[in-house]
Amino acid sequence: MQSWYFKIVSWDGDIMKHIGIVCMSACLFVLICLLYNNTVFAVDKYDSFNMVFSGYGDYVYQEKTEKYRLSDINELFAEDDGAETVKYYSAKVEYSKSAYDADEIVDVIRDKEGFLNASRDEVMYAEEITDLRYDPYIDRQWYLNAIGAYDAWNMLEDEPGRGVVVAVIDSGVNYYHSDLYNNMWINEAEAYGNYGTDDDGNGIEDDIYGACFDSENVYGEKVTGDPFDTDEDGHGTHVAGIIGMENGNGGGRGIAYGCRIMAVKAGGSDGKFLISDVISAVDYAVKMGADVINMSFGSVNRSDVLEALLESASEKTVLVAAAGNEGTSSGESKMYPAAYPFVIGVMASDSSYNIAQWSNYDSRDKNVVSYDIAAPGVNIYSTVFDDKYIYMNGTSMAAPVVSASAAVVFHDAKVKGIQDPAKYTFGQLINSSRHTATYTDGQKNVYTYNNVNIYDALTVKPSVSINVCGFKYFADSTGEAFADTVFLKDGRANIYCGYDILNTWRDAKNVKVSISTESAECSIINGELEAGDIEALGKKSVSYDDNNAMMFEFNGEKGKSYKVKIIYTVTGQTADEPAVTVSQSYEDVITVLSGSEMTDMAVVAPSAVSYAADSVYTTLQKPAKVKNLKVYKMKSGKYRKRTLKWKKVSKADKYVVYYSVKKNGNYKKLAVCNKNKYVHKYKQNKRFYYKVRAYIKSGSDKVYGKYSRIVRG
Repeated sequence: MQSWYFKIVSWDGDIMKHIGIVCMSACLFVLICLLYNNTVFAVDKYDSFNMVFSGYGDYVYQEKTEKYRLSDINELFAEDDGAETVKYYSAKVEYSKSAYDADEIVDVIRDKEGFLNASRDEVMYAEEITDLRYDPYIDRQWYLNAIGAYDAWNMLEDEPGRGVVVAVIDSGVNYYHSDLYNNMWINEAEAYGNYGTDDDGNGIEDDIYGACFDSENVYGEKVTGDPFDTDEDGHGTHVAGIIGMENGNGGGRGIAYGCRIMAVKAGGSDGKFLISDVISAVDYAVKMGADVINMSFGSVNRSDVLEALLESASEKTVLVAAAGNEGTSSGESKMYPAAYPFVIGVMASDSSYNIAQWSNYDSRDKNVVSYDIAAPGVNIYSTVFDDKYIYMNGTSMAAPVVSASAAVVFHDAKVKGIQDPAKYTFGQLINSSRHTATYTDGQKNVYTYNNVNIYDALTVKPSVSINVCGFKYFADSTGEAFADTVFLKDGRANIYCGYDILNTWRDAKNVKVSISTESAECSIINGELEAGDIEALGKKSVSYDDNNAMMFEFNGEKGKSYKVKIIYTVTGQTADEPAVTVSQSYEDVITVLSGSEMTDMAVVAPSAVSYAADSVYTTLQKPAKVKNLKVYKMKSGKYRKRTLKWKKVSKADKYVVYYSVKKNGNYKKLAVCNKNKYVHKYKQNKRFYYKVRAYIKSGSDKVYGKYSRIVRG
């Protein structure tokens, strides 16, 4: 204690000196503090960044504390919010790193009185298309470049096919696949409704991703709301991936990765699709809003019920189907639904732009008769069961390439405000491509077809494309119709031409068809027909027994056969102004067998015998056309009856009655009768079409008149 006191006293002995030192230190401290608040902060303790903020009044200019301050303040603009004036600023904020981090200082300033909002003044970037190599397996999708997908993606301002609904009628879809899940179509009424309830009133419970119509599905029910693909090979899942694999999440990439996949199960792992199931599936897809329907299946059996349904659906939906994998031409047999004129039938091409040898192909190149376009279908990489990917081959893979392309064009058409996007898309896909694929058959005949290209479909201006097809002829000396071969006993006949005119692109006006031939045995008598106007995707059928039918005279030598090439040239103009005239030519070849006295029947093909055996060229006058054909239906016992009646034809000796199960099908001879009446008896209740014609006989000669109109019974 004493020692401590001594020190104080000792210190006090020089107290004035020490007081002076203390005062100087205090002054120095005050000076440092002033400099601290009014000079640039030390680099090692302070940081800064630019920010934007809004607030009331001008006092924000003075906002400053010992831990931060605002500088370089720039007033951007002011606006009146109805009560006070709000001003917007940009500024630089300098702050103590020991007191705040960057986010905290923004919050501090925002919370100060008079400030409304504050944030960093950061750089924003233009939204460019995601790096095309982000999906690691995209290099395995060789077909993307072959169809112009990269070029198309780069020109679009939106995701390709964004929001377009593509229904995949197939074996179902594995909607849990990581590359498909986010791109599945969602039925929101069911997704956000009650489980086990038909929330949208369409007769199906819980159809969230689509529905199942497979009669042999695993649940044993006709219809369920679960279209899951249980097939390990995953045919439907593979098809769906080609169309809509997600962008940028690994795996591969769908051609229309902005679309939505509606899963509609109509078959199973056995690859079988009952027509009744397909009909239900198509009906569901259309009613639930599908813009495109993919059908990677088919049959050589034509169903008029399915045909009628699809024709109706084509008015607002783009229909796509596989041409089949039997390696046959459409002239040998046709695959349906691909061969219907309102369905895009797809052949399979490879990386060298050749039609695969196993792919079915159209027997007439550059002419959309049965199959309309080629698309990649060899080594196609896509999704399958259990989150995996594999390669598959087939027109089943080529069809979804076109369906995906359709989704991209469909969306673009809607963005452009085109009134009928389905018809527009149909026409653009099959007509616009500048790229082709070829097929060489066993006889070294080379066929050329359009190969689908999305970029062309998006950029080529629509035009007119008119096709002449479905040729059928009538020789007056035989009194029979034929498609490719005719037997003329005396080597002479007037041959009338029948055909279909298809407009596969935009509306056309002033359509004309003319015929010519290089055959010395032929003389053109009536070589031109004016068909008038044909709307987009419209069709006009010209019958050989039409009053305006084109005709040529054939005169050949007995004992010879002739190959006659007939050239059809069709011209038309675009419907809008200024009109653009387009001309296209198509060829058809018929075989004319000219008989001799010794070998009349020996050279005749079997298909020609039935209608050529008793036919000769004659100078007798032709009987008039049968008129007023009517059908009356009744039932008697186990038989059903249809009574056909028509107006008598002057001087006619007999009448021939023909029937067919299709209006434009192959008509068979049903009966020959003396009176203008015939009763057709049959057991099964079927629809038949009938036509009748008269003939005049002189000795062994017969001269036939024109067919009556076709009537349905």
